[in-house]
Amino acid sequence: MKRKFPTKRNRSDYEIGFGRPPKATQFKKGISGNKKGRPKGAKNIATLFHQEMYQRVLISENGQRRTITKIEAALKQLTNKAATGDPKAIHAIINIARELGDLRLPDPMQEPQVPRLTLRVFDKDIETGELVRVKPGTRQRLDDDE
Repeated sequence: MKRKFPTKRNRSDYEIGFGRPPKATQFKKGISGNKKGRPKGAKNIATLFHQEMYQRVLISENGQRRTITKIEAALKQLTNKAATGDPKAIHAIINIARELGDLRLPDPMQEPQVPRLTLRVFDKDIETGELVRVKPGTRQRLDDDE
């Protein structure tokens, strides 16, 4: 069975109607329909925000002057307000910490995890069962005369 492919219509067969405007009024390829659109080099709000927040400002801290970015200054002010007990600032700090992953709510289904950075200074002696001093991070026993 042969497939019939639609034959190309020439310009005289082009039907004008709903959703099929005349060829002369259609948008041309490569030419924008919005002549007065966004000018080249115009910045969006995210770019403007980023530029503004990362401008450097001069501050005086502990009697010394130094330059930091505006976002650093804003975070310093926020943490200082939170430290004085401002409830809105405390709430904002907690929300920022959660977003960054610094505050994770414990999963009740998961067993408590032991902190990974603890150094074992004492370990049980296998033979006697008593605690003995060991070199931190290893099981190498330290003698009392050191």
